[in-house]
Amino acid sequence: MSDPSSKSIDPLEAPAPERVLIVAPTGRDAAVVADALSGAAVLAHPTLFPAMLQELKGQAIGALIVAEESLLDGNAEQLAQALRGQPSWSDIPLIVLLSERRSGAADPALAAGLGVDGLALLLERPLRTTSLISTVRMVLRARRRQYEVRDHLNEQVRIGLELAHAARSKDEFLAMLAHELRNPLGPIRNAGALLERMAKNDSSIKQLSEIIGRQIGHMTRLLDALLDVSRITRGKIMLERKLLDAKAIAQDAVEIARPLMELRAHELLLMLPSNPLRVTGDGTRLTQVLGNLLINSAKYTSAGGEDHPNS
Repeated sequence: MSDPSSKSIDPLEAPAPERVLIVAPTGRDAAVVADALSGAAVLAHPTLFPAMLQELKGQAIGALIVAEESLLDGNAEQLAQALRGQPSWSDIPLIVLLSERRSGAADPALAAGLGVDGLALLLERPLRTTSLISTVRMVLRARRRQYEVRDHLNEQVRIGLELAHAARSKDEFLAMLAHELRNPLGPIRNAGALLERMAKNDSSIKQLSEIIGRQIGHMTRLLDALLDVSRITRGKIMLERKLLDAKAIAQDAVEIARPLMELRAHELLLMLPSNPLRVTGDGTRLTQVLGNLLINSAKYTSAGGEDHPNS
Protein backbone atom coordinates (compact mmCIF):
# COMPACT_ATOMS: atom_id res chain seq x y z
CA MET A 1 0.00 0.00 0.00
CA SER A 2 1.49 3.33 -1.04
CA ASP A 3 1.78 6.29 1.30
CA PRO A 4 -0.79 8.97 0.28
CA SER A 5 1.34 11.71 1.82
CA SER A 6 4.11 11.01 -0.68
CA LYS A 7 1.98 12.25 -3.58
CA SER A 8 1.50 15.88 -4.59
CA ILE A 9 -2.28 16.18 -4.27
CA ASP A 10 -4.48 19.13 -3.44
CA PRO A 11 -5.75 18.52 0.14
CA LEU A 12 -9.27 19.43 -0.95
CA GLU A 13 -9.18 16.75 -3.65
CA ALA A 14 -7.03 14.09 -1.93
CA PRO A 15 -8.59 10.68 -1.25
CA ALA A 16 -9.24 9.60 2.30
CA PRO A 17 -5.88 8.83 3.98
CA GLU A 18 -5.35 5.32 5.35
CA ARG A 19 -2.23 6.13 7.37
CA VAL A 20 -2.38 5.52 11.14
CA LEU A 21 0.04 7.40 13.41
CA ILE A 22 1.13 5.75 16.65
CA VAL A 23 2.49 7.71 19.62
CA ALA A 24 3.74 5.71 22.59
CA PRO A 25 6.21 6.54 25.39
CA THR A 26 8.65 3.87 24.22
CA GLY A 27 9.63 2.96 20.72
CA ARG A 28 9.06 -0.71 21.51
CA ASP A 29 5.35 -0.18 22.33
CA ALA A 30 4.80 1.78 19.13
CA ALA A 31 6.65 -0.82 17.06
CA VAL A 32 4.54 -3.67 18.46
CA VAL A 33 1.31 -1.86 17.52
CA ALA A 34 2.67 -0.93 14.09
CA ASP A 35 3.71 -4.53 13.37
CA ALA A 36 0.29 -5.85 14.39
CA LEU A 37 -1.49 -3.40 12.10
CA SER A 38 0.95 -3.89 9.22
CA GLY A 39 0.19 -7.62 9.40
CA ALA A 40 -3.45 -6.71 8.77
CA ALA A 41 -2.53 -4.53 5.75
CA VAL A 42 -3.01 -1.28 7.67
CA LEU A 43 -0.45 1.45 6.97
CA ALA A 44 0.88 2.36 10.45
CA HIS A 45 3.80 4.61 11.43
CA PRO A 46 5.30 5.17 14.91
CA THR A 47 6.05 8.86 15.49
CA LEU A 48 6.87 11.35 18.22
CA PHE A 49 4.24 13.60 19.79
CA PRO A 50 5.58 16.90 18.31
CA ALA A 51 5.75 15.34 14.84
CA MET A 52 2.17 14.13 15.19
CA LEU A 53 0.97 17.65 16.07
CA GLN A 54 2.75 18.97 12.98
CA GLU A 55 1.13 16.38 10.74
CA LEU A 56 -2.31 17.22 12.11
CA LYS A 57 -2.06 20.57 10.34
CA GLY A 58 -2.29 18.78 6.99
CA GLN A 59 -5.21 16.45 7.84
CA ALA A 60 -3.57 13.63 5.83
CA ILE A 61 -4.12 11.15 8.66
CA GLY A 62 -6.52 8.23 8.82
CA ALA A 63 -6.42 7.75 12.60
CA LEU A 64 -4.34 8.39 15.72
CA ILE A 65 -3.29 5.82 18.30
CA VAL A 66 -1.89 7.50 21.42
CA ALA A 67 -0.78 5.89 24.65
CA GLU A 68 -2.25 7.44 27.77
CA GLU A 69 1.23 8.15 29.10
CA SER A 70 1.93 10.39 26.08
CA LEU A 71 -0.98 12.66 27.03
CA LEU A 72 0.51 13.83 30.32
CA ASP A 73 2.24 17.15 31.12
CA GLY A 74 -0.09 19.30 29.01
CA ASN A 75 0.10 17.13 25.88
CA ALA A 76 -3.59 16.27 26.11
CA GLU A 77 -4.58 19.93 25.79
CA GLN A 78 -2.22 20.43 22.85
CA LEU A 79 -3.78 17.44 21.11
CA ALA A 80 -7.28 18.71 21.86
CA GLN A 81 -6.44 22.09 20.32
CA ALA A 82 -5.00 20.44 17.21
CA LEU A 83 -8.13 18.31 16.78
CA ARG A 84 -10.39 21.31 17.27
CA GLY A 85 -8.42 23.11 14.56
CA GLN A 86 -9.53 20.60 11.93
CA PRO A 87 -11.98 21.67 9.19
CA SER A 88 -15.65 21.28 10.07
CA TRP A 89 -15.96 18.09 8.01
CA SER A 90 -12.83 16.50 9.51
CA ASP A 91 -12.98 14.50 12.73
CA ILE A 92 -9.76 12.46 12.96
CA PRO A 93 -10.42 9.27 14.95
CA LEU A 94 -8.42 9.01 18.18
CA ILE A 95 -7.70 5.72 19.97
CA VAL A 96 -6.24 6.02 23.47
CA LEU A 97 -4.32 3.04 24.83
CA LEU A 98 -4.96 2.96 28.57
CA SER A 99 -2.07 2.60 30.96
CA GLU A 100 -1.52 -0.91 32.29
CA ARG A 101 -1.15 0.65 35.71
CA ARG A 102 -4.78 1.82 35.65
CA SER A 103 -6.86 -0.23 38.06
CA GLY A 104 -10.33 -1.41 37.13
CA ALA A 105 -12.21 -1.07 33.86
CA ALA A 106 -11.83 1.84 31.45
CA ASP A 107 -13.38 5.07 32.64
CA PRO A 108 -15.87 6.38 29.99
CA ALA A 109 -15.09 9.94 31.10
CA LEU A 110 -11.38 9.53 30.48
CA ALA A 111 -11.44 11.09 27.02
CA ALA A 112 -13.11 14.24 28.32
CA GLY A 113 -10.75 14.29 31.27
CA LEU A 114 -7.80 14.16 28.92
CA GLY A 115 -9.15 17.18 27.11
CA VAL A 116 -10.08 15.47 23.86
CA ASP A 117 -13.82 16.29 24.10
CA GLY A 118 -14.95 12.70 24.58
CA LEU A 119 -14.09 11.77 20.99
CA ALA A 120 -11.56 9.05 21.85
CA LEU A 121 -12.01 5.29 21.79
CA LEU A 122 -10.38 3.65 24.81
CA LEU A 123 -8.50 0.34 24.60
CA GLU A 124 -7.10 -1.47 27.59
CA ARG A 125 -3.61 -2.92 27.71
CA PRO A 126 -2.28 -5.45 27.25
CA LEU A 127 -3.83 -5.21 23.83
CA ARG A 128 -5.69 -7.98 22.12
CA THR A 129 -4.53 -7.94 18.51
CA THR A 130 -7.96 -8.79 17.12
CA SER A 131 -9.60 -5.97 19.09
CA LEU A 132 -6.96 -3.51 17.96
CA ILE A 133 -7.28 -4.44 14.29
CA SER A 134 -11.09 -4.42 14.27
CA THR A 135 -11.17 -1.03 16.06
CA VAL A 136 -8.70 0.52 13.63
CA ARG A 137 -10.57 -0.82 10.62
CA MET A 138 -13.80 0.57 12.04
CA VAL A 139 -12.42 4.09 12.55
CA LEU A 140 -10.80 4.09 9.10
CA ARG A 141 -14.19 3.29 7.57
CA ALA A 142 -15.64 6.23 9.50
CA ARG A 143 -12.77 8.41 8.28
CA ARG A 144 -13.50 7.45 4.67
CA ARG A 145 -17.12 8.48 5.16
CA GLN A 146 -15.91 11.90 6.35
CA TYR A 147 -14.06 12.33 3.08
CA GLU A 148 -17.18 11.30 1.18
CA VAL A 149 -19.04 14.09 3.00
CA ARG A 150 -16.21 16.49 2.14
CA ASP A 151 -16.39 15.50 -1.52
CA HIS A 152 -20.16 16.02 -1.48
CA LEU A 153 -19.72 19.48 0.05
CA ASN A 154 -17.07 20.36 -2.53
CA GLU A 155 -19.42 19.24 -5.30
CA GLN A 156 -22.20 21.43 -3.90
CA VAL A 157 -19.80 24.40 -3.83
CA ARG A 158 -18.78 23.68 -7.43
CA ILE A 159 -22.42 23.50 -8.51
CA GLY A 160 -23.14 26.74 -6.65
CA LEU A 161 -20.28 28.50 -8.46
CA GLU A 162 -21.51 27.20 -11.81
CA LEU A 163 -25.03 28.41 -11.05
CA ALA A 164 -23.70 31.82 -10.04
CA HIS A 165 -21.74 32.01 -13.30
CA ALA A 166 -24.84 30.98 -15.25
CA ALA A 167 -26.87 33.65 -13.45
CA ARG A 168 -24.31 36.32 -14.33
CA SER A 169 -24.32 35.15 -17.96
CA LYS A 170 -28.11 35.32 -17.98
CA ASP A 171 -28.06 38.85 -16.57
CA GLU A 172 -25.55 39.93 -19.19
CA PHE A 173 -27.67 38.38 -21.95
CA LEU A 174 -30.85 40.09 -20.68
CA ALA A 175 -29.07 43.44 -20.53
CA MET A 176 -27.78 42.99 -24.09
CA LEU A 177 -31.20 41.86 -25.29
CA ALA A 178 -32.94 44.82 -23.70
CA HIS A 179 -30.44 47.18 -25.29
CA GLU A 180 -30.94 45.59 -28.72
CA LEU A 181 -34.74 45.65 -28.41
CA ARG A 182 -34.66 49.39 -27.86
CA ASN A 183 -33.25 49.95 -31.35
CA PRO A 184 -36.45 49.18 -33.34
CA LEU A 185 -38.63 51.20 -30.95
CA GLY A 186 -37.46 54.52 -32.42
CA PRO A 187 -38.67 53.79 -35.98
CA ILE A 188 -41.93 52.32 -34.65
CA ARG A 189 -42.54 55.43 -32.52
CA ASN A 190 -41.79 57.72 -35.48
CA ALA A 191 -44.08 55.68 -37.74
CA GLY A 192 -46.88 55.93 -35.17
CA ALA A 193 -46.47 59.71 -34.88
CA LEU A 194 -46.43 60.10 -38.67
CA LEU A 195 -49.53 57.91 -38.96
CA GLU A 196 -51.32 60.09 -36.40
CA ARG A 197 -50.54 63.28 -38.34
CA MET A 198 -51.74 61.70 -41.58
CA ALA A 199 -55.01 60.49 -40.03
CA LYS A 200 -56.58 63.84 -39.16
CA ASN A 201 -59.94 62.89 -40.60
CA ASP A 202 -59.85 59.13 -40.02
CA SER A 203 -60.75 58.29 -36.43
CA SER A 204 -59.96 54.57 -36.77
CA ILE A 205 -56.41 55.20 -37.98
CA LYS A 206 -55.97 57.85 -35.30
CA GLN A 207 -57.05 55.31 -32.69
CA LEU A 208 -54.54 52.78 -34.02
CA SER A 209 -51.73 55.33 -33.90
CA GLU A 210 -52.61 56.15 -30.29
CA ILE A 211 -52.48 52.45 -29.42
CA ILE A 212 -49.04 52.24 -31.00
CA GLY A 213 -47.87 55.25 -29.01
CA ARG A 214 -49.12 53.87 -25.69
CA GLN A 215 -47.65 50.43 -26.25
CA ILE A 216 -44.32 51.94 -27.29
CA GLY A 217 -44.31 53.85 -24.01
CA HIS A 218 -45.02 50.66 -22.04
CA MET A 219 -42.31 48.78 -23.92
CA THR A 220 -39.77 51.53 -23.33
CA ARG A 221 -40.35 51.52 -19.57
CA LEU A 222 -40.17 47.72 -19.42
CA LEU A 223 -36.89 47.68 -21.31
CA ASP A 224 -35.52 50.40 -19.04
CA ALA A 225 -36.26 48.12 -16.08
CA LEU A 226 -34.74 45.13 -17.86
CA LEU A 227 -31.53 47.07 -18.47
CA ASP A 228 -31.11 47.55 -14.75
CA VAL A 229 -30.05 43.94 -14.22
CA SER A 230 -28.77 44.46 -10.70
CA ARG A 231 -32.19 45.60 -9.53
CA ILE A 232 -33.89 42.70 -11.24
CA THR A 233 -31.62 40.13 -9.57
CA ARG A 234 -32.26 41.68 -6.15
CA GLY A 235 -36.00 42.01 -6.74
CA LYS A 236 -35.84 45.78 -6.38
CA ILE A 237 -37.42 47.08 -9.58
CA MET A 238 -38.50 50.65 -8.98
CA LEU A 239 -42.25 51.21 -9.17
CA GLU A 240 -43.60 54.48 -10.54
CA ARG A 241 -46.54 55.10 -8.22
CA LYS A 242 -49.18 57.48 -9.56
CA LEU A 243 -52.89 58.15 -9.22
CA LEU A 244 -54.43 56.21 -12.11
CA ASP A 245 -57.79 55.49 -13.68
CA ALA A 246 -58.47 51.75 -13.47
CA LYS A 247 -60.73 52.08 -16.52
CA ALA A 248 -57.78 53.22 -18.66
CA ILE A 249 -55.64 50.38 -17.31
CA ALA A 250 -58.31 47.84 -18.28
CA GLN A 251 -58.60 49.32 -21.78
CA ASP A 252 -54.81 49.24 -22.28
CA ALA A 253 -54.69 45.62 -21.08
CA VAL A 254 -57.42 44.66 -23.55
CA GLU A 255 -55.36 46.23 -26.35
CA ILE A 256 -52.46 43.91 -25.41
CA ALA A 257 -54.59 40.76 -25.45
CA ARG A 258 -57.00 41.65 -28.28
CA PRO A 259 -54.88 40.27 -31.18
CA LEU A 260 -54.83 36.80 -29.57
CA MET A 261 -58.55 36.95 -28.79
CA GLU A 262 -59.35 37.89 -32.36
CA LEU A 263 -57.10 35.13 -33.66
CA ARG A 264 -59.02 32.57 -31.60
CA ALA A 265 -62.39 34.13 -32.49
CA HIS A 266 -63.26 34.97 -28.89
CA GLU A 267 -66.11 37.25 -27.93
CA LEU A 268 -64.93 39.85 -25.44
CA LEU A 269 -67.45 41.31 -23.01
CA LEU A 270 -65.92 44.37 -21.35
CA MET A 271 -68.02 46.09 -18.65
CA LEU A 272 -66.49 49.31 -17.35
CA PRO A 273 -67.85 51.92 -14.88
CA SER A 274 -69.06 55.20 -16.33
CA ASN A 275 -67.15 57.21 -13.74
CA PRO A 276 -63.35 57.11 -13.22
CA LEU A 277 -62.14 54.53 -10.70
CA ARG A 278 -59.00 55.89 -9.07
CA VAL A 279 -56.17 53.60 -7.95
CA THR A 280 -52.59 54.28 -6.91
CA GLY A 281 -49.88 52.18 -8.54
CA ASP A 282 -47.50 51.71 -11.45
CA GLY A 283 -49.55 51.96 -14.62
CA THR A 284 -47.15 49.89 -16.71
CA ARG A 285 -47.00 47.04 -14.17
CA LEU A 286 -50.76 46.99 -13.57
CA THR A 287 -51.42 46.97 -17.31
CA GLN A 288 -48.89 44.18 -17.75
CA VAL A 289 -50.45 42.07 -14.97
CA LEU A 290 -54.00 42.45 -16.28
CA GLY A 291 -52.84 41.94 -19.87
CA ASN A 292 -51.09 38.71 -18.89
CA LEU A 293 -54.27 37.47 -17.22
CA LEU A 294 -56.28 38.19 -20.37
CA ILE A 295 -53.65 36.52 -22.58
CA ASN A 296 -53.68 33.42 -20.39
CA SER A 297 -57.46 33.40 -20.51
CA ALA A 298 -57.33 33.54 -24.30
CA LYS A 299 -54.71 30.78 -24.44
CA TYR A 300 -56.76 28.35 -22.38
CA THR A 301 -60.22 29.23 -23.71
CA SER A 302 -61.33 27.13 -26.63
CA ALA A 303 -61.67 28.83 -30.02
CA GLY A 304 -64.94 30.70 -30.36
CA GLY A 305 -65.34 31.03 -26.59
CA GLU A 306 -66.16 34.07 -24.49
CA ASP A 307 -63.88 36.15 -22.27
CA HIS A 308 -65.43 37.92 -19.27
CA PRO A 309 -62.75 40.05 -17.57
CA ASN A 310 -65.18 41.29 -14.89
CA SER A 311 -66.79 37.97 -14.04
